[in-house]
Amino acid sequence: MKSIEAEEIIGELDEIIFLIGNRDICYLFHVDKKIKVVKLSINAMDIILKEFSFIRINLYNIINTKFYLKNNPGRKKEIILKNGIILSVSRKVWKVFENIT
Repeated sequence: MKSIEAEEIIGELDEIIFLIGNRDICYLFHVDKKIKVVKLSINAMDIILKEFSFIRINLYNIINTKFYLKNNPGRKKEIILKNGIILSVSRKVWKVFENIT
């Protein structure tokens, strides 16, 4: 895993599928299966990425909406990304994905 600075994130936005984080650190998952570390909280990353095509789907995950594929059929409040990853969506954010077919 490679540690990067916040400024470097902007140049890599099209390569980031999703990120997982907490109050101290975030892990960015890229298209080429690389994982990079950013020493920023998930809240700080949410603020930075909100103006781009990213949405925070729960307490710990932010996704790049360009990689959204579909809702997980038969399962409540889960989405499938284009790389096959299944992530849970909070009730508050589910309304964004609920009516997408």
